[in-house]
Amino acid sequence: MIMGENIDVNIIKRGLQVIVPKNVEKRFLECIAACPGLHQWLETNKRSHSGRYYPYKQNDIDKGKEQIKNLERTNAFCKRAGTVWKIDIFLSGYYIKSLFKNKLICFDNIRMKFRYLDLRRNCVRKNLELRHRMTMEVRRYLDSKGFLEVETPMLVGSTPEGARDFVVPSRMNPGQFYALPQSPQTLKQLLMVSGFDRYFQIVKCFRDEDLRADRQPEFTQIDCEMSFVEQEDIISTFEGMAKHLFKELRGVELSEPFLRMTWADAMKYYGSDKPDLRFGMKFVELMDIMKGHGFSVFDDAAYIGGICAEGAASYTRKQLDQLTEFVKKPQIGAKGMVYARVEADGNVKSSVDKFYSQEVLQQMKEAFSAKPGDLILILSGPDAMKTRKQLCELRLEVGRQLGLRDKNKFACLWVVDFPMFEWSEEEGRLMAMHHPFTHPKEEDIPLLDTDPAAVRADAYDMVVNGVEVGGGSIRIHDSQLQAKMFEILGFTPERAQEQFGFLMNAFTGRDVMLDAPSVIDQKQLDELNLIVEIKKNKNKRIGESERVHTYLPFCSNRYIKRLDNSNHHLDNDGWIGY
Repeated sequence: MIMGENIDVNIIKRGLQVIVPKNVEKRFLECIAACPGLHQWLETNKRSHSGRYYPYKQNDIDKGKEQIKNLERTNAFCKRAGTVWKIDIFLSGYYIKSLFKNKLICFDNIRMKFRYLDLRRNCVRKNLELRHRMTMEVRRYLDSKGFLEVETPMLVGSTPEGARDFVVPSRMNPGQFYALPQSPQTLKQLLMVSGFDRYFQIVKCFRDEDLRADRQPEFTQIDCEMSFVEQEDIISTFEGMAKHLFKELRGVELSEPFLRMTWADAMKYYGSDKPDLRFGMKFVELMDIMKGHGFSVFDDAAYIGGICAEGAASYTRKQLDQLTEFVKKPQIGAKGMVYARVEADGNVKSSVDKFYSQEVLQQMKEAFSAKPGDLILILSGPDAMKTRKQLCELRLEVGRQLGLRDKNKFACLWVVDFPMFEWSEEEGRLMAMHHPFTHPKEEDIPLLDTDPAAVRADAYDMVVNGVEVGGGSIRIHDSQLQAKMFEILGFTPERAQEQFGFLMNAFTGRDVMLDAPSVIDQKQLDELNLIVEIKKNKNKRIGESERVHTYLPFCSNRYIKRLDNSNHHLDNDGWIGY
């Protein structure tokens, strides 16, 4: 791949023009020379400060490395500070296809700018075809299980839990906002109350949150809801759907039931709520063995844990230093790494030998069940959860280096029994880990009054190869329990009624109309740098109020009396002005 910054690409009559920065010019030329079967002219020009050009032509760009040497000689001859290569590649329509097929140009910003060319690539087209086939199979499977596809509104009311909302100001309701749905959460619950006991839709969702590798502002999800079911019914139904999709789309038969793992075990042994189980390297905690031997890094730590990489004792000092730098990257945040090799004779050689006797190191080896030729990597820190997450990143990197993350191997599991709440440092209170409508496990409901942080939820995620591909929870269907949840989350009864009254009322049979658009929290306005200023109508005639039109059918031109005894004119077309 060619990587760089400030790339300017323009489609011109004769082909593709690329302005390549100095820091990537050599790699760009190497990529051109490395593409087999391309018989096009390559012209490079270099402008000096005096405005003169030093032209150089190169024929048959598939000659390979010899061309690079020639181009480098030209570069040395024309070297000027602050100048750039100007490369014109004259392409036929066929060559444009060849260009993208061979990944000659692969800057993401350029691919998006010229998406209509990018879409000509077979790999992109195949992705769209796969997506089409998948949606058809999803509809076929769910229809066979009695699900009804229902579209829900895109303009809804804003709710404070979960990610930040994208909000849409309402012209007809000054000072009020719609929100784009993070998911059809409350809407599909209303469908359940209405008697639609099996619903689904393939729906767009929107979340205003920081970008990650597996997250973007808008995405599509297969959204489902079922009534009169328990967790086992849901897991069985959608495990069946996953197996159906693997078989129909990939030709992969998954005959065994998916593994089940509690959230607590996933975090303890893998440092992630979406563990990649294509390979081992389960965490081993070493507090009892490694603490109290004069090594302050371990003695002061709240957590010491490690992984054992089978057959990796051959790692060089350079490779180990690179792993140390990897875990010290800001996005991971570890302070350092300790390693130990198991030698052919069974002895352990570590980077902290001066603090530990061979007897202690042998105890450590036994804890990992390590064999000669294995490599042990250890991290420690003052926060157990953060250190486990750092160790998770190390485990994934070592697994990648050892070729253990085979993309054609599939390890599927359900992670269950998530915590009901998590503490938010920003908010200074407990927040719902999933959403405020998640049902707690029946045996944990008494803890809502005494220790809410210890309550587990009837929630579950489907994980494939370390990626969360789906998830859900049993919903609360009792108005008193729902009110208790809102109380724990810091909602006053008035605010809970304002935000979620339409749903809570549905449990009691009252009006379930959505209150949207609505006023949103001042905190949301501050995050979006918005100031709401409702302009007064210059033509208003009634005190300080606004002129709002409400349609009253079948009315003639007359005056009506309002409660405040003021007269208001009824327009000829049947509209009354306040």
